[in-house]
Amino acid sequence: MKRYALLDTDFISKTHSVQDDGGNHLIDRVMELPEYEFFCHAQIVTELNRYNADAPIWLSEKVGAQKIKSYTDQEI
Repeated sequence: MKRYALLDTDFISKTHSVQDDGGNHLIDRVMELPEYEFFCHAQIVTELNRYNADAPIWLSEKVGAQKIKSYTDQEI
């Protein structure tokens, strides 16, 4: 069964900041969940830039690699 996860700013920011000694982020472990498709709103990149230096880069890379689908208001 396919499952869908809508990622918000707080979730991405907090799970990106949690990491082990090897630099592995909790959000990357979440992204490994089987049968899930991940989505977010395009505005999240703007919001993440206000609070976290590295999370917006991480999100942009995941969207670019099509691991997270980002939608604007017009697309919704």
